[in-house]
Amino acid sequence: MTKQAKVWRNALFVIGVLFVAGAFLISDNVSPKTQAKDQAQAEAFFKFNILTHENMALGSVVPTFKSRDEVWSAGVSEQMNRFLAGSPFVSKMPSQPFVFAYKLEYPARNTAWILWYDDGSTGPRVGEDVTVVIPIDDPTNDMMLSERILQGTETEALVRGYLVEGGVAKILITKTPVYLYPQP
Repeated sequence: MTKQAKVWRNALFVIGVLFVAGAFLISDNVSPKTQAKDQAQAEAFFKFNILTHENMALGSVVPTFKSRDEVWSAGVSEQMNRFLAGSPFVSKMPSQPFVFAYKLEYPARNTAWILWYDDGSTGPRVGEDVTVVIPIDDPTNDMMLSERILQGTETEALVRGYLVEGGVAKILITKTPVYLYPQP
């Protein structure tokens, strides 16, 4: 084998190794296991902030969330900042067992709620669907929207609409927190 052939063979080998390593790194960034871990960390951070600010104003405590998947990370960081910024006063609402329901009263905005179900079980991120009845104080609100915290593979959150009937909205929740707010 000539010297030039050896150089080409070695160059192709190095290029092949770099290609395989790059493909591995890229696939690891968006693998379902990594996405599920990042989603669980984001949800834990979100829940922790709500739980630790009961009966107080939630101030500037929302850092930029950074995970391996940059697009998802930017989306969930923006979503959390939108939900938790603005110094809302956080108060726990009475609810059924395993339901976490918190009312957020913003100084310059409408009231909103954050809701999730957690019976302490492990397993899938989304558990049993549970319907919660939320009293809506403002009689002019005839429609409420719930927006789910981004799942690991989503670029846009699931948004559902709920009619307000008789001063209440019946909201479907899972283990993934939803943010409930009046339709603009």
